Amino acid sequence: MIRIDSAADYPKLDGVHPLAAQHIQKACDDLMRMYNLTDMSEIGCTFYLDSQADIDNHLEMGLSQPMEKSINEVADVLVLKGRRDTIRLIYAVYILNDSWGIAVYMPEDLPSDTLKTKLFEEYDGREKIIEMEAADD
Repeated sequence: MIRIDSAADYPKLDGVHPLAAQHIQKACDDLMRMYNLTDMSEIGCTFYLDSQADIDNHLEMGLSQPMEKSINEVADVLVLKGRRDTIRLIYAVYILNDSWGIAVYMPEDLPSDTLKTKLFEEYDGREKIIEMEAADD
């Protein structure tokens, strides 16, 4: 599990597919710029999950229940297209209280069918195709 609270955490994404890392960094930068913040600690954080153990560790993410039982606000399948590669990520947002939330990214093939059903029960697994800059060169 990789937790991103600020740009200082971006090196933690070094082992993540370059398209995913680029997208997560841009999303975090955009959020901090939108709220005029130097880090996200006032409003939440971002997680990249890359194992079932990460999914199971809901307490570390601040969720009081497993992801399969938690209510998410948004869920999308992000199709990140680079020059050579295309990857698919699941993106979900959980609002934990009136001023703090988390964004969660994970490879599309990571979660169980049960979790996918829960994530997309109100969102129909919308796909968002995003043309990426040359992160996969």
